[in-house]
Amino acid sequence: MEAPSRPWTLRVALLTYGCLVVLGAVAVVLIRVMNSALVLSWAQGHRDAREIVETAGLEYLITEQPIAVPHFFPVGATLFVVLVLLLGVLTAFIYEGNPWARYALTAALLMIATATSACIRVAPPATFVVLSVIGLVGIVVLLAMAWAPASTHYLRETRRYVHGG
Repeated sequence: MEAPSRPWTLRVALLTYGCLVVLGAVAVVLIRVMNSALVLSWAQGHRDAREIVETAGLEYLITEQPIAVPHFFPVGATLFVVLVLLLGVLTAFIYEGNPWARYALTAALLMIATATSACIRVAPPATFVVLSVIGLVGIVVLLAMAWAPASTHYLRETRRYVHGG
């Protein structure tokens, strides 16, 4: 019995994962560059912060921090690294023919999609809304390719090949 060949759907899934990594890296850089815009967006939805911005200004809120101001960059950078590693391992396992990884990847991507949708709901700067929507489309494409009939067939045949049945 010959080892099954990888279908084009898994190659597209791997390429999509790579695009999502690049998109995430761009988002992390923009979090650093656009920190003031993110803090202002956060302050608009936080009564005490909004009052401080109106009376003393955004720079005062960021530098003096009379109330706890979120630090978006460390959180975003850490989340990016953790998710790149987790999703990279799961994607590689699928690419190598491990069917269980598809379930784990699906669960992780659905949680990421839910969190991304929640972030869009709180009205971040438009740049982040656009990046989020592109990311959601990428998640849909990756999941569609991972669950495509050709991918399912490959995973099934790989399992048969490995287990000799």
